[in-house]
Amino acid sequence: MTYIIDHNNLGYFGGGAGCSCKSCGSETQNLSSAAVLAPLFTMEGASLGLGIFGTGQSLVTSGKLSCEATTVNYVHEKTPPTQNFVKCERKFSISASQPPKTSPSVLLRPGPTLVLGDQTFWFLLSFQYNGNDLRNIAIVVLENESSRMITSEFSIRFDGQPYSVPLDPVAHVVFQIKGRWDPTGLGIDSFRGELYVRADGRVRLWIKSEQSWVRANQFSLDCPPVAPVPMPKQLP
Repeated sequence: MTYIIDHNNLGYFGGGAGCSCKSCGSETQNLSSAAVLAPLFTMEGASLGLGIFGTGQSLVTSGKLSCEATTVNYVHEKTPPTQNFVKCERKFSISASQPPKTSPSVLLRPGPTLVLGDQTFWFLLSFQYNGNDLRNIAIVVLENESSRMITSEFSIRFDGQPYSVPLDPVAHVVFQIKGRWDPTGLGIDSFRGELYVRADGRVRLWIKSEQSWVRANQFSLDCPPVAPVPMPKQLP
């Protein structure tokens, strides 16, 4: 089964940078950053120039609840330094269920079955946007708001990638999602999905679980929309 959360019917998306984090319990390390430039193109009448794709800082922690996420920037080369950016912070959660009693992994398991109920893991998506550019996109796990696990394990990775070409005046980013849910040895449910972020402030998330034990939940309230700067026509 595929779970889809569609906020304002997003279109296409693109460009970004990198940071990783593993959460729940241990120390945090900041790693060095590097910059990567996207391929260069030219476009008649493009006042903002090309979108630049670069890497950001890395954050690493570890535990039963583990997360890796790249931080992403997609800013056009001619965006003026005085350009105002709007900051957006939106919470979202992913729930993981225990296999049903009729599942072969439960029926074949010797001894009593531990009743877990739904486990919910909360994340914070934060970014800055101005209608054309995206800056400092980051995803962190909210450990205090998430379910605590003793024996079960939940791991997830958000891999930020460009979705639109550098020519596009509106930056779009997609995070490829891969993860694994191990509910106390009752079987493994792998899942995948995508999280989209658009430079006008809109986001979209979907997750598909191998055994339908993992699902995406609603985002918190929308951030205010910002219209892109119109592209002027080139004079003859």
